[in-house]
Amino acid sequence: MILQRLATSIRKQDWFTVLIETLIVVFGVFVGIQLGNWNEARQDQSGLLSTVERLKGEAELNLKIADGVIELIDDFEDGRIAAMRAISSCDASEEAQQRVESAMEEMMSDLSPELVDFSLTELGRRDEYLDRLSDEFREAMNTYQGHLAEEKSALASNNVLLWDQHVIKHPAIGAEFTPDDPETSTELKLRVPLAVLCLDAEFQREFAVTAGFVESTKLRLKRFQTRTRDYLDALQDEQARLDAR
Repeated sequence: MILQRLATSIRKQDWFTVLIETLIVVFGVFVGIQLGNWNEARQDQSGLLSTVERLKGEAELNLKIADGVIELIDDFEDGRIAAMRAISSCDASEEAQQRVESAMEEMMSDLSPELVDFSLTELGRRDEYLDRLSDEFREAMNTYQGHLAEEKSALASNNVLLWDQHVIKHPAIGAEFTPDDPETSTELKLRVPLAVLCLDAEFQREFAVTAGFVESTKLRLKRFQTRTRDYLDALQDEQARLDAR
């Protein structure tokens, strides 16, 4: 309608009306563009807040995953220590032999955590979100992402080395099938008395190396948890900054 009236005014050479109607058209276009930009910015802000919330949930999940592995290692710690003492003292008792067998079974647990970084990876592809983050948080996020990648790689390598040198590969270690037990179908057994096996330097080394890999997994995860908590503090500050905008 406005464009029709504008054309009519031009034909009539009604320049004042032409000016007014032109201004109306320009203003309408300007307002439309501004509304579009505002709506896009609002959507970006909403999407960024959702992404930050997912980052928080992801980091908290990694803490829980690490907690689970650390708790498992801690549950077996007394048994590992008792087994190593029995080996070093060449304890010939049946109880000592059972402690060593139990410790070996415990050290066969899955200690390779699957830490997650889906939201971090997704955010790295969204320049429109990254540009809205503060420099301080981007630095904290990049630091955490580096630590996360390092731990995932190191823990995977640690797990491979653990199984490459695991004490269960020693020829004196055998398995006993227990089909009547619904919870465990096999049990690790020493094929020779502990009083004899404790004099085997290779067995001592393999047991100590296996226990060392287990302990190093725990130490790495505890260090990662400290770094993750620092990242969560930075994330919470950034979330408050974005909410206030």
